[in-house]
Amino acid sequence: MTYGLTRRAMMAAVALSAIVWAGSAAAQTRWDLAAPWGPTEFHTKNLETFAEKVKEVTKGEVLISVKAGGQLGIKGPESLRAARDGIVPLIDMSLPQQVGDEPVLGFDALPYLADNFDELKLAQSLVMADYEKVFAKHNQKLLYMVPWPNIYIFSKKPVKTLADLKGQKMRTFDKNSTDLMTKLGMTPVQLVIADVVPALASGGLDATSTSAGTAAAQKYWEFTKFAYQTNHGWTTNGLVVNLDAWKKLKPEHQAAIEKLAKELQPQFWDIAKAEDAKASALLRQNGMTVEMADPAMITEMRKVAIPLWDDFAKNVGGTVPAALAEYRAKTRK
Repeated sequence: MTYGLTRRAMMAAVALSAIVWAGSAAAQTRWDLAAPWGPTEFHTKNLETFAEKVKEVTKGEVLISVKAGGQLGIKGPESLRAARDGIVPLIDMSLPQQVGDEPVLGFDALPYLADNFDELKLAQSLVMADYEKVFAKHNQKLLYMVPWPNIYIFSKKPVKTLADLKGQKMRTFDKNSTDLMTKLGMTPVQLVIADVVPALASGGLDATSTSAGTAAAQKYWEFTKFAYQTNHGWTTNGLVVNLDAWKKLKPEHQAAIEKLAKELQPQFWDIAKAEDAKASALLRQNGMTVEMADPAMITEMRKVAIPLWDDFAKNVGGTVPAALAEYRAKTRK
């Protein structure tokens, strides 16, 4: 009799434990976070930090799994639509790659608009309301934005003047960089990050334009020998969440995640600032020549780039012409 009671008590305890476990599991929210960047890119590391911190501030009730390297099959320019349609709840996207759907997202990536992080931050502040409206229109919420560091031209051959690049097949990453390279006499090939190395290896590209961090992560020294810092454009990533998924969270979790994103954004910007020196040193260690582009070459590139600003403002319209005018007044450009 005692044995039977004990056995029944044990079975009841197991059943109760199962109910509690099931209740806990049901309370958890599990999100995949899609990112086209490779697993060693600093943006990916930032996303992993964000995921860890979200777990902490929600006491394990919101769990995020970072899917790097495009493993979910979402290419960079498809990100805005994928987030809108809820294909995944979270996506880290390159904002200027979304200009096919929303041209205004290319504002802060205009060639030579910003010369440093402070100017980039100013440019973004002048159109932030437009950016937020765009994401709301596409059923998304912007959590934070982080730029890539300084831009280089990576070439298989030495480049002293723009004449050395005439007719070269140059990888570009958005409409702004494509327009610039076209006007400079190159043959632009717009590619997402995952397709660059195969194109360099096969001869589909003669040169490419990206940050030192990406070049180091993808071992560009195996395909190019020269890196010239031109700073001809900035690309900013935005981490967004699908609003349908967001609204399912508890209000206290929404507040905690928003607060966390606000706190992490400046920290992630500091990481971006430090990335260039670290990555360019690694490129040099692996035999690459890394240097500033010739000043005369940069002057010529600027001269071609600046008219693109007014073209962009005119084509996009809305508040952009006023934002551009304010930016130029504040920076005296």
